[in-house]
Amino acid sequence: MLKKLIIVGGRGNGTNIAANVEDINRADPEWDLLGFFNDTDEIGSELFGYPVLGRPEDMTSPRFADVSFIYSFITMQYGKNNALKLENYGIPPERFPSIIHPSATIPKGTEIGHGSVIMPGVYFGSYTRVGSHCTLLRNFSLGHGSTMDNYCYGGNGAVIGADVRLKEGAYIGTGAVTRERVTLGEWCIVGIGSVIIRDVPPMTVVAGNPARFIKQRTFETFNPRK
Repeated sequence: MLKKLIIVGGRGNGTNIAANVEDINRADPEWDLLGFFNDTDEIGSELFGYPVLGRPEDMTSPRFADVSFIYSFITMQYGKNNALKLENYGIPPERFPSIIHPSATIPKGTEIGHGSVIMPGVYFGSYTRVGSHCTLLRNFSLGHGSTMDNYCYGGNGAVIGADVRLKEGAYIGTGAVTRERVTLGEWCIVGIGSVIIRDVPPMTVVAGNPARFIKQRTFETFNPRK
């Protein structure tokens, strides 16, 4: 029997995850993708060929007690605030499966938490660990011995060196690279194409080659129904 799944998200990360699920099902049917929850599309409308069924808080409804979820709202703009919202819902972690594209390279012993999304062509070296609710886009590479805490985001084609630590919420942009044995602090942002040769402090934005400090990071509160 296919497992029921709802994507909590919309255009962008949410619809990319839907495409990932479809690829998984073509290789080996696993998921019954019921539709989406989000705050922006009209309930009953269609998104990527699937219905918008409700709002994020409907994850707690008894109507959906037999459904698994993927939460795709850990974005650059609202990241930490939306992570706290998710935690406040109090939903058991086992209801958030990780969605792993069949083309990803995952050696034995790799650890992946709950609710993470692994897109096509992602590569993990040996002895790597990925936390919960991480999003790793196409052709992202994580070097051997490296770890990612919860809520991290890896852009298309980004390359993480060996024995690197990405702390909670670290965001590395498309095509960025790091040397080995550096630490990316909590909720930092590494800009597109940047080259990281030293540690990145928490809550900072860095960019360039080599990467340099741009500004301190802040978060907005997403509430379109205010």
